[in-house]
Amino acid sequence: MTKQHISHENIAIANLGGIDLSLSVTHVGNRKAQNKVLIINNLHGNELTGFYVLEEALQSMPIVENGLLSIISSANPLGLLHKQRFMPIDNVDLNRGYPPQAKERGIQVVLKNTLLEIGSKYDVIIDLHTFVRPSLSAAMVVSQASEKNTELIDDLSKTLGVEVVYKMNIHGSEEKRVASAFAFQMIAQGKAACVVEYSPIQYTSGSEVTQFAQGLVRALSRCGLYDLPEVSQVKKEIPTFERRQMMSRSSGLFLPKKALKEQVDKGEVLGYIIDVKTLEKKPLISEYSGVVTEIAAREFYVFGEKLVTIGVEQ
Repeated sequence: MTKQHISHENIAIANLGGIDLSLSVTHVGNRKAQNKVLIINNLHGNELTGFYVLEEALQSMPIVENGLLSIISSANPLGLLHKQRFMPIDNVDLNRGYPPQAKERGIQVVLKNTLLEIGSKYDVIIDLHTFVRPSLSAAMVVSQASEKNTELIDDLSKTLGVEVVYKMNIHGSEEKRVASAFAFQMIAQGKAACVVEYSPIQYTSGSEVTQFAQGLVRALSRCGLYDLPEVSQVKKEIPTFERRQMMSRSSGLFLPKKALKEQVDKGEVLGYIIDVKTLEKKPLISEYSGVVTEIAAREFYVFGEKLVTIGVEQ
């Protein structure tokens, strides 16, 4: 029986005074192939669902015969080690600030430029993330550089096994803050790229992990890495939204009153913020009509943190 051809590579980033920082890359298939797909995971060190999805997908995917799949399982190994979102040494978000500015300082610059150099060698980039609050899983889609890439990413968004698609206008006020993200810089270079946001692993069942893994296997088939039986090529229509986010305008304990997938109207109460000094609670009023796709759990949040995302139909 033919076995999957898997190899591993470590790419040096920097010496940290006795400890070497490197990126580990797993290659599946033919490294000399023309058709190349890159999966990047864990740019934010505290986002873990992608690890579980990738492990299961690797166990179940067919032999990669028609190209190369490369996987950076942790693009932020120091953040992973410290269980924090940002890169600890420079305290920066590794999914913002692409490309780095001339003479910008820090190890993060070397790491970002290395990721850009790696990404430039691939045709398709799938960037795996995890929401930090209870949420519906989502594919984040932006305008691509060509019609061919647009058709491919639209196809992938319907095969990935996620619950919603967000169409993002990174030049508009709602999504402008993410315009400098890694995947979007890859799109600017002509690559086909999409971002996947899974639900937090503590709110994700084993069957949902399997659903995501099977979706990823289907998506890689759509990229031409291998053939799947027709019965496995299920593609379904899923809701497509623009997202609108509600931020906390005070610090306090959040008490949610709406649930995921619940339809809400503008002016409805989404939850309450409890003042920890007075124990008084103030309502969080929805500014939009749509579907609740993300809502904070019962925890303490500070001023400016995101509490609720509303999916608004286009």
